[in-house]
Amino acid sequence: MQKWKCLYGLLFIALLSGCASRLPDNAAQMDREQAIAELSARIDRVGYQRVRISPGIDEFLNIAAAILEQQAALMSEYRTQAEFHRDVQAFLTAYQGAEPEVFRQAVADFDSMATTEQEKIGPKLTAYERSTRIIQQRNRQLAVEISAQLLVGGYLLKEHREAVVAFALANVLGGLTGGHGRRTADNDLVLAILRARDQLQLARRANTLIQIEQATIAAIDSLQRDLEALNQR
Repeated sequence: MQKWKCLYGLLFIALLSGCASRLPDNAAQMDREQAIAELSARIDRVGYQRVRISPGIDEFLNIAAAILEQQAALMSEYRTQAEFHRDVQAFLTAYQGAEPEVFRQAVADFDSMATTEQEKIGPKLTAYERSTRIIQQRNRQLAVEISAQLLVGGYLLKEHREAVVAFALANVLGGLTGGHGRRTADNDLVLAILRARDQLQLARRANTLIQIEQATIAAIDSLQRDLEALNQR
């Protein structure tokens, strides 16, 4: 009996944690194009289908779907901005981790060799910062919503603990191999809650991926203030 209790506990903890995890510590060095493409594929597989299963829980399920849909759209917009400013991305990557003074000097040296205003990197950095700032503001708002709904999801999983454990145990023992029969996340409460959890965790991963750019924006903003101060002397 004790062994079964331990198994139940492990299964439930695993389901609470979900398949998604935090981005690695070296996320800033990751190939962002690949990371976004892989995450987009996972989001497409999970989807953001609205459901009507249980009057008391439908609101949470549909909010989770809506959050993932909004976060996916924002990630797509972020990706478009990054593609449009590839020269800025390349410059920032080349001087990633550099001291502020080194970075400022690199910008000055680059612009001093430019033959036209369009070739200068300084104005492009400013334009990139402005275009990305709105995305970051929306991303921070979604981060708050994601955290709040993850708490709700955790509470619901605990409330339906027995059903969740029974579902997980059936999978482990092979009782549901080959599919869930007629049970789907569109008509079964447990599967719907588990899908909502996955939707929120995928949204959090996308949110974190965009947050990486926040430090870059702060650096550009600081550079812009310094350049404006120099121009006023």
